[in-house]
Amino acid sequence: MNDSASQLRQSIASNKFYPPHINQSQLLERYAIIADRLTDAERTKKIVLIEAQAGQGKTTLTYQYLVCCNHPFIWYQIGSEDCDPVILLSALQLALSKNIEGFTSNQLTEILENGQIGPMDLRRCANILLHDADAQLQEDTFIVFDDLHLIGNSELTNSLLDHIIDTSPPQLHFIFTSRHPFKLKAEEIKKNPHLLFLDTKDLALDLAEIEDFYNTILGKSITRSEARDILEVTNGWVMGIVLAAHPYAKGSIKQPKKLSGDEIKRLLAEGNDGYILTFFKDEIFSHIPAKLHTSLQRLAFLDEIDIQLAHILVDEDKIDQHLDRMANENYFVYHLDLENHTFRFHHLFQEFLQIMGRQSLGPEQVSQIYLDAAEYYLENDLPEKALKALRSAENYPHMETILKRHGPQLISANRTLTILDILQSIPEETLREYSWLSLFYGFLSRDFTPRQTLPYFESCRNQFLLDGEEAGELMSLSQIIYYHFVISGQYHSGSRLLERTKTLFERNHLLLPDEITIIVARNLAAGYCFFDGNMQQARHYAQLSCNLAINLGSNNFTAASRFILGYIGLLSGNRLAARNEIEQSHALANDPLVGMSNRLTLH
Repeated sequence: MNDSASQLRQSIASNKFYPPHINQSQLLERYAIIADRLTDAERTKKIVLIEAQAGQGKTTLTYQYLVCCNHPFIWYQIGSEDCDPVILLSALQLALSKNIEGFTSNQLTEILENGQIGPMDLRRCANILLHDADAQLQEDTFIVFDDLHLIGNSELTNSLLDHIIDTSPPQLHFIFTSRHPFKLKAEEIKKNPHLLFLDTKDLALDLAEIEDFYNTILGKSITRSEARDILEVTNGWVMGIVLAAHPYAKGSIKQPKKLSGDEIKRLLAEGNDGYILTFFKDEIFSHIPAKLHTSLQRLAFLDEIDIQLAHILVDEDKIDQHLDRMANENYFVYHLDLENHTFRFHHLFQEFLQIMGRQSLGPEQVSQIYLDAAEYYLENDLPEKALKALRSAENYPHMETILKRHGPQLISANRTLTILDILQSIPEETLREYSWLSLFYGFLSRDFTPRQTLPYFESCRNQFLLDGEEAGELMSLSQIIYYHFVISGQYHSGSRLLERTKTLFERNHLLLPDEITIIVARNLAAGYCFFDGNMQQARHYAQLSCNLAINLGSNNFTAASRFILGYIGLLSGNRLAARNEIEQSHALANDPLVGMSNRLTLH
């Protein structure tokens, strides 16, 4: 496995393809919803959308339905990492290989490991994956995408899911759960007469279910009048009922006090999230040993709790044992692997701990937590996680250092969309203050908002010039040349930049990563060819770019270089050279390792 594939795999949690551990003895089996809503539909309903508030039992209901009806299924736990559609493709391929006997997708594996995947390549990659799945599917199978709200407004990932839904084989069915309104726009969702949609009201517990929950699960009899009072103040909200009843539950770390009816009503009146946060403070956090409070607050600023990192951040020697115990007792902590090396908090419990942590720790300690985490990630070759941690701390100078050192590596490892997602979260006026952040934001935005990239390249070029950062200035100039070649058509403006770019290239190209050298040389070749008609210089840089791409084994970069070489031959009247480049480009035009943008230039 090469570095690109290895980094992709490191972004995939080991529990991503398993439903959460559910203690069946502590669950109310909701046969009414299963029988009345889902089972009647059988498998004609290809898509099930469950959109309900936090704590409404979306995940539990989904799992119960699939197990009860004995449907083969693949579980996919959505996380923030899926904002990068390349990670989603890689993880989905891994999920299919774990659950469908005989499934492989060798072509997609090769693309993920050796190709450059841009926005225009995502659908092609999805088609390869779905075609390979169709060849091995022997029975109707559901894919569950749980917690889709965690990808938010990620346009590329939502668009990729739309395409997967619309083009999936008939034996593949989908269940999506989300706290927030779905962003999906698939035609199969818009026009599917068999679509099943469940919302908060559909999942609410009714009077009989509340009585059954207390009598069967909690072993406590309540009257019909008491059940009606609970229904009145909770509107059947599952988490509200569970938390209101929590003082009666057994086996917790410390037995909480019983809440009065007035206290329950007061807490619930604060709203669902407000109630939960208040409950965590009064009835959960107060019963956790005080010596753990600070440790849990510090760890709450991590999306995933790596035990090695936890020991760096907190003073509690047995923190792994405490987290393991809390997870085993369903105390709002979850295992993320089988070895007890990685955990995470329930999202709402994490939110509560962060609120408490910001109040008790203060901004300086919180920033230091992110900085320590970033250093740990860098030591373990996870620069994208380091960038995310530093973004949370708003430590932009340190982000500059990481991108300067690791940016080219992340680009070659197909992590461009992950970096772009992080950079897009930075306010524009702040982004423009940092030259390396601006450079990579502009570079990574070319395929999305190409006309808006020039101000970023020009501002970072000016800053690099003032700072004497020749490598940064060279990369900026190269992208401005590309902009005038492909987007603006202002060849005179581009021509004025060629000599400075050439001078910087000759002084610095041996210090640059090969991928960056190829890009800069190719853009110089395009500039000399189309701006100045200087075919000698154009051929020199195009051939340099092509040779380096071939030595690197990158068909994608080779295709980009041969496109320029072909035009150089044609425009200089050397038809034989042009024909030779066309013939050598023919195979590249249909090569899956060549990105769509470069393939289009060869057609």
